[in-house]
Amino acid sequence: NLAKEYLSFLSEWKFTLTKTQPLQTIKSFIILLTGCETAQRINEDSITFVVMDVEKVWKKDKIIPILLSAFNYFKSVLNFKQILELDFIKIFGEREIGKYYCAKCGMFFEFGIKREKVTCPLMSQKCMFDPQHIEKVNYSSDKLLKQFMITPNIYGRFIHCINKDMDFYDFLKKLLSEWKIETDIDKIYRFLK
Repeated sequence: NLAKEYLSFLSEWKFTLTKTQPLQTIKSFIILLTGCETAQRINEDSITFVVMDVEKVWKKDKIIPILLSAFNYFKSVLNFKQILELDFIKIFGEREIGKYYCAKCGMFFEFGIKREKVTCPLMSQKCMFDPQHIEKVNYSSDKLLKQFMITPNIYGRFIHCINKDMDFYDFLKKLLSEWKIETDIDKIYRFLK
């Protein structure tokens, strides 16, 4: 269902990746779903997607069946002749991943090894601002709520693919606390629900 929803999202936004770059379609799905970078090993018989540091975000036994099921769907819809396989690699090991906030664009993101500030990973050639580690900056929950309102709703669509009877309020509260957001939890929860 997640893979179907993703392709529906791409079609709605008129992205033609599925026709012009099917490999990139799968790669971007993996990055969006897992929050992890991925690389590919390609040969005549198979394409192996290597997901990096998945344990920083997921329990491996939870994400493997989701990705393999998505691969089966993508293989049939995107007409891949090769077998689609999955592998994992640890790059960061036990080092902490950095959590950053950019005061200029209001973006929150996790990226690389924890540092005080980083060059923007999204617009490194154009951005004149250095996103700061969240320990060094103060911001309010309205910045995150604004992001939910203006960002294409792919994550909301993913959430709605999952069992709607699940109550993820406590998990959301814990996750937001890690990002120094202690207010407007109910608003954020209602927005995502």
